[in-house]
Amino acid sequence: MTPVAHAQDAQKLQAASDTATEQTTTGPTILDMLNVSLTSILGGTSSADTGTTVLGETEFGLRTSGNSDANSFLRALPNVQYQDDTDTDAGETTQSAIDTRPLEVSISGGRVYDNLFLVNGLNVTTTTGTQEFTTDTFDDGTAVLNAESIFGLHSQSIFVPSEFVDSATVIDSNASAKYGNFQGGVVSYDLQQPNTERYSGSASFSVQTDKLVNYNLATPDGENPEGVSPPEFTKLKSAFSFTGPINETFAFLAQYSRVDAFTHKRKDAAMLGEKVDESSLNQFFRLQLDANTEIGKFSLEGMMTDYSQTFSPTRWKDLTLDVKTQTEVLRLKHEYDFGTVSPFFGTINSLSLESSASLKINDTKNETGEDVGYAWRPGSSNESWCLKISNSTRCYEGSNVGDKEQGQTDLTLAQELSGEIWAGTFLAGYDYSYTDANRSRLRDVTYYTATTASTSTTCETSEACIDGEQYAISKALYPAYDVNAHLNSINAYLEMDQTIGIVTVRPGLRLQWDDYQRNFNLAPRLAATVKPFEWLEVTGGFNRYYSASSLAYAIRDGVPRTEIYTRKGPTVTDGWTAGNSTIWDMNASGLDTPYSDEFTGGLKVNEPLLGGELRVRYLNRKGRDQYASESAGSNTRVLTNSASSSYQSASVEYAKQWSPEGIKFLDHLGLTGSLTWAKQDTTATAYDIDADDADDELYYNGTIYTQGSFRAVTGNMDIPLRAQLSLGSSWMEGRLLLGATANYNFSYEGVTQDGSITIDSQSYDFYRDKTFSPTLTVDLNASFEVARFENDRAITLTADVGNVFNSLGNASAGDDNPFVKGRSFWLGMKATF
Repeated sequence: MTPVAHAQDAQKLQAASDTATEQTTTGPTILDMLNVSLTSILGGTSSADTGTTVLGETEFGLRTSGNSDANSFLRALPNVQYQDDTDTDAGETTQSAIDTRPLEVSISGGRVYDNLFLVNGLNVTTTTGTQEFTTDTFDDGTAVLNAESIFGLHSQSIFVPSEFVDSATVIDSNASAKYGNFQGGVVSYDLQQPNTERYSGSASFSVQTDKLVNYNLATPDGENPEGVSPPEFTKLKSAFSFTGPINETFAFLAQYSRVDAFTHKRKDAAMLGEKVDESSLNQFFRLQLDANTEIGKFSLEGMMTDYSQTFSPTRWKDLTLDVKTQTEVLRLKHEYDFGTVSPFFGTINSLSLESSASLKINDTKNETGEDVGYAWRPGSSNESWCLKISNSTRCYEGSNVGDKEQGQTDLTLAQELSGEIWAGTFLAGYDYSYTDANRSRLRDVTYYTATTASTSTTCETSEACIDGEQYAISKALYPAYDVNAHLNSINAYLEMDQTIGIVTVRPGLRLQWDDYQRNFNLAPRLAATVKPFEWLEVTGGFNRYYSASSLAYAIRDGVPRTEIYTRKGPTVTDGWTAGNSTIWDMNASGLDTPYSDEFTGGLKVNEPLLGGELRVRYLNRKGRDQYASESAGSNTRVLTNSASSSYQSASVEYAKQWSPEGIKFLDHLGLTGSLTWAKQDTTATAYDIDADDADDELYYNGTIYTQGSFRAVTGNMDIPLRAQLSLGSSWMEGRLLLGATANYNFSYEGVTQDGSITIDSQSYDFYRDKTFSPTLTVDLNASFEVARFENDRAITLTADVGNVFNSLGNASAGDDNPFVKGRSFWLGMKATF
């Protein structure tokens, strides 16, 4: 391909994208949207973009579930893992039924918090960390919540509703130097833009209840010994959008969406089986004002996510944990086209400059309103709310969690210059960010436990003691704290994309520095493509990706640890004796920045038989200097660079669209499919895990391993062989849209944890071999215009069916929550005007 042809191809692709945006805002026909969205799925604007997948609005909609989560489309893509086949407690709970936060995924072997999420080019990734000291969640499986954890942390600060997405881009390899601060993948959402031609809008509503869900009993023995019923819930989803021109210069867009979820449950029998309500509310607000002037285009955009979810533990009296996430984003962006300029080194065509300034404020809060907690035995003092079911019965009062917060404020300035030069294009940019991060417990929290019942109890104290009945012999003090950390970071990048004859080369370099770790990180990016024929492209690449500048360690390093105290009875005084506590050193300032080196190879073929696109890829990543913890003496652990990881994959992808003749009422048909093999291992699954900790060893096939030395497929986000197929169709001049997505996991040999084993008085996690069964999951969605009017106004009925064949998968459920969600329906209506 000649340099001019290469540039023209890039312009055509951009023009198609611009056309798609214009049609979306001016009210396209469904058929037009489908045609545009299926033109360029496999790849981006450069032949080097072999790891890029781009979905237009309609194709994106065909792959998302009905629950408004934009991330749900990622399930059908190669190099994306999201399933845990090893889960033995996968039963639906009231909390999982009302949790409407985005899906967390692993991309190209990265951890779920190692991805880069962008919304309209704005980084919405959380940099304060989502990994806590334990894996405990806020559900009824644990009587006492972990007091150190902040629940509800998520890798994204903005929860994107699928209704407002215009296009979605995923990069799992061969990423441009423009993208950095990740070791997984890039997920970029472009939202709908203001309509400059006329006023238009939409309103949609849909519903799902437990009556529209098929629950499967999934205990290993197929029994329900406790007679548990599936959760009862209601979810209501609504979205509103309105846009239009103010005058010849200004145009605006306003959007709002919400997902309401409600459920209820019974408390434990010891707590009188009282009925309690739980709920969640997921809101998204967006306002944008555009001004097209003689000195360029200005855009002022504001976005907000406001999420809350309540949890009422079944074993606590009057305790409600309110988990909240709130994020506000404000950005001013300016785009200017210089046209053609001629500096001393050559002519630059289509030179453009994009400048922006943004402010992002993100907070996650855990609120209970209580600062003292008790673990009581049943007795005469509490018989009105605590019944004795057995000798081990405990009833809990107050709260051991208290009120906690974690958040960050980011101020970012960025500029990017791009244009056509010499035999192709160039891209150069930088950004400066200031981050103020915090983590706090608002007040001291005291939790009294290890209660002893004794009729000879004599209280010479007011602390957790009842004369003649019981007293606490242990208490945990969780001190209040307010830890702040600051970060200045600079990123810069330069990239060329040049074509000479049949060879296209894209070299790039990215610089990353911050004043916390003070490491100068240079990340080279290189991809080369040979195009010997018009129908064939062969590409190879080497890339390095550095982890994001993170204050996750700084704000955890300053957290005071739990103080444990004990006392004796039956004459009980205030004479508490202090015990030992673990010291965590989470300071990463003296460590190297974790990074991954990537080698890629692949080819892209415009196959002549059906006229579709075929892409074959190989990916190999090695993670170096990964964070882990290790023991540094009694009760002390420190952060190190001792962990490593690796990921390999091979994938075959195919995309084809038709406008077939001879099938009545069929306008258009689009198909995409993939087959992916992957293998990965890591010596530490999170930064608080010791790769070679002798206290965390396991037993497998007669041998004792440390977690870091054990290499086996576990079925937790490392399923080896998967296939995906998506089919979209338009009928009756776009009145009827039908879509189907199938995901198939092939059977594989792996291991699973099966309790523990004791050898020479030492307990080890026991792992055994397991054959994981093949799993097929099929989702369907449909929309039908029941009425169509002038100016693209219409009323449409929608339906989404998840897990059509009611597949159970390999995960199982426990007796407390024995039902797994199977086939489910969302039913709705949409009006456009």
